[in-house]
Amino acid sequence: MHLFYRVSSLPSWRVQIFLSEKGVQYDSTVYTIAEVKSKPEALLKVNPRSRVPSLKDGDVDIYESMAILTYLEQKFGALGPSITEPKARARVLTRTHEILNYFTDVAAAFVRPLVTGQKDADAFKKYEEFVVELKTWEGYLNDANYVACSDFSLTDTMILPDLYTLERFGIDFEALGFHKIHDYIERNRSRPSIVETFPKEWLGTTSPHSNKIALFVEEYTKYKNGQQ
Repeated sequence: MHLFYRVSSLPSWRVQIFLSEKGVQYDSTVYTIAEVKSKPEALLKVNPRSRVPSLKDGDVDIYESMAILTYLEQKFGALGPSITEPKARARVLTRTHEILNYFTDVAAAFVRPLVTGQKDADAFKKYEEFVVELKTWEGYLNDANYVACSDFSLTDTMILPDLYTLERFGIDFEALGFHKIHDYIERNRSRPSIVETFPKEWLGTTSPHSNKIALFVEEYTKYKNGQQ
């Protein structure tokens, strides 16, 4: 099995966490963004779109992170013993797709313009939508260690890279009042699959964009206080 991936790519990281959780041994090729865009021949043979993650398993070529994760679940089994229970499985599937269809998009809509330095007239509105989305996930963690069921599942594999990335970009979940999300992040920080796959380039460093997020949140708070 051979994984083609990019460091700090959310889709790639999700696949890496799953493989680590299952103890799967695999070879890998890691690319930079520029290398992926240059469409290297080895990657094109597996994925004609030249995107990561892409996976080669014997004579099977598969790409798109959710397709890869579904394939790996079918091959190695779901994460966690409780996932076979129908209600738990339904929650895992539902919340996994909530991440894909809501959480990641809402977070990106708020964060991306700040990181890239783009002016966004709807920045405050997008931040408020982001906070509403965080409240949903804070609720899912009410009296629970994981976001979908009693075991670490595919849903956790999906959302933890998002949360660690947001944290690196300067989102202080605890300061914003999302104590359960903060505790969830901290509980899993020492999980072997997270330690093994965490971007080494991030260790002991901060994102050059983190101050932009902090300044924006401060600006938004002053704006809201001025309205009261």
